[in-house]
Amino acid sequence: NTVVAILSATQKAHIDGIVIITPGKVEVISVLNDGTGEGAVAELGSSLDSVSGTSINVVGAEINIATAIANAVNHAYINGASIGSPAARAGAVTVKVQGQSLAAAQIEATANSIGLISLGLTTLYATASGDYRAYIDTTGARIYAASLQVDNTYTSRANAETTQAMGGIHASWVDVEGNIATAVVNTNAEAGIKGNGIINTTGTIKVNAAGTADALAGVMTPTVSISYIKIAANILTAKLAAQQKSYIENVKITSAGDVTVTSSLNESAGHGAIAKLGSSADSLGAEVSYYGGTASSAIAVFEAVNHAYVKGASFGDLTTRTGGLAVESAGNSIATADISNGALSAGLVTIGLAVLYAHANGDYQAYVNTSGAVLNVDSLTVKTNYTAKANARTTQAIGGAISGLDVGTNIAQAGAGIKAQAGIKGNGEIITPGAVDVQANGTVTAEAGVVTPAITLSGINIAVNVIKATLEAEQKAYIDGAAIKAGSVQVKSTLNNTDGTGAVAKLGSSAKSLATDVGLVGIEVHSAAAEADHKNYAYINNANIAASGAVNVQSLAKSYANAIVNDDAISLGLLTMGVTMLTAKAKGDFAAYINGTDLQAASLTVKNIFTSKANAAAAQPGYGVKAAAISIEGNYADADAATTASAYINNSNI
Repeated sequence: NTVVAILSATQKAHIDGIVIITPGKVEVISVLNDGTGEGAVAELGSSLDSVSGTSINVVGAEINIATAIANAVNHAYINGASIGSPAARAGAVTVKVQGQSLAAAQIEATANSIGLISLGLTTLYATASGDYRAYIDTTGARIYAASLQVDNTYTSRANAETTQAMGGIHASWVDVEGNIATAVVNTNAEAGIKGNGIINTTGTIKVNAAGTADALAGVMTPTVSISYIKIAANILTAKLAAQQKSYIENVKITSAGDVTVTSSLNESAGHGAIAKLGSSADSLGAEVSYYGGTASSAIAVFEAVNHAYVKGASFGDLTTRTGGLAVESAGNSIATADISNGALSAGLVTIGLAVLYAHANGDYQAYVNTSGAVLNVDSLTVKTNYTAKANARTTQAIGGAISGLDVGTNIAQAGAGIKAQAGIKGNGEIITPGAVDVQANGTVTAEAGVVTPAITLSGINIAVNVIKATLEAEQKAYIDGAAIKAGSVQVKSTLNNTDGTGAVAKLGSSAKSLATDVGLVGIEVHSAAAEADHKNYAYINNANIAASGAVNVQSLAKSYANAIVNDDAISLGLLTMGVTMLTAKAKGDFAAYINGTDLQAASLTVKNIFTSKANAAAAQPGYGVKAAAISIEGNYADADAATTASAYINNSNI
């Protein structure tokens, strides 16, 4: 069976190049697929009520395919249009985009209870793409209004869920390695005000982009037992790439209340890229063999780009002040490669290895570029707040590993890579009687481990576990090059400033207990490696600052790397075979400084507080070493912490 659902929609609402004189409100709104289940859905179902594997054959390719593709383009904008006048001000001006892009490739619900009655492999692809834009281009225009709002709220979601066909795989010439579920999300979104025009409001100006993006890949477990067939590995991939920005650029704002520029991406921690392995059946019966690839895999990748900024825009002038200006980028970059809850309690019902990778990467920025501009505001806040998490857990399949494998390892690998900043830069001028507050706040974690099934393993070969967690984070809060007159100034960067937060690699047991006839496949070294590399900076560079109050520059950070055996495995004895090798490396580069700056203030603090800690603790497997062909002489643990830190004032007039 091959089923395909394709959705392609382009929609826009706009006002172009006209003059509007009205005392009422002006709204430009585009809503596309605002319901919860609207989109492209492709669904596979059973071919029969039941099937006999000895009497039913398949014709042609042995692949059942479901493909769902959704591509949504949704724009709302005002372009080159003048609204109101100094004598006839308009009401509220609103530009808004709302909607979703949804793609789902799935198994029919009733097929879950009886199993997918079919033959061959199942391949499910879901791709959700979105281009969402809400903006005002003021080029050649003037806007006089009570208030101004530009809002972009959207959702992009791709779901793909594969399963094991109850008739098994009957051909050896199929070039696909297993049952596949691939979910991909690609989004571009923006909310902004731009152009060389003039904006004058008596009330607030709000620019907001708020996106939710999910890529979900999984396995539907049939509630039946399978026997006398070949089963395939499950290959899951969830990839999410989201680029989002909120901005005010080049425009001249002569009068306004408070102005906010915010961009939030996956504000709730429950969203992201998720790939979860599940069982091929409720249980395995007699004479079940393996087809194709020898490892079930789950890969989850999240690439996030989230920026909020003001660039080249003037607020007020040397004698006229607007309300407060706040610029903030916020969100969560989360990637999870895991075992489903059902497989945790009953054991992963399949054969072969379990390989899981999770990578969470992000670029979070909030900044004000003052070049060519004057900002006379009540106060100025620039903040980046984010969380990045990569979680990967492997386990032992209860059907056992397969003899003769080149590499007999269950793998869990988690990696997090982040670059983040909050700053003020450029050659312009900021004037405020209030506070200038620049903060970057980040939490970055990579956790890899082994989940222990609550079962007893017997009569099978088990594989060693290779666990790795890597973390690279570079974050800064800064003022670079601007001239600032303010009540007070704070520049603060806080990275993983909680004990135990960082890179964690945990070894666990292969089962609740092991029988005497359990063997080991491949190498005999269980390894856990945790590597954390933190860079955190807070600084003022080449600036001119005059503050009537305090100036504070602070870097707060902790770099942790932990390679350990989990507590449950220690209390029961590490139920596996072989030896253990654990390594932990914690690196840090932390700095707080003022350089090349003329600074006047009531008080000045430059502070750098940091911790760098590596911890590695090995354990003896409860069932010992069963083979002599091993190059490591015993259980091994190594921990290394290397840190560079500084706090200073250099080449400055204070």
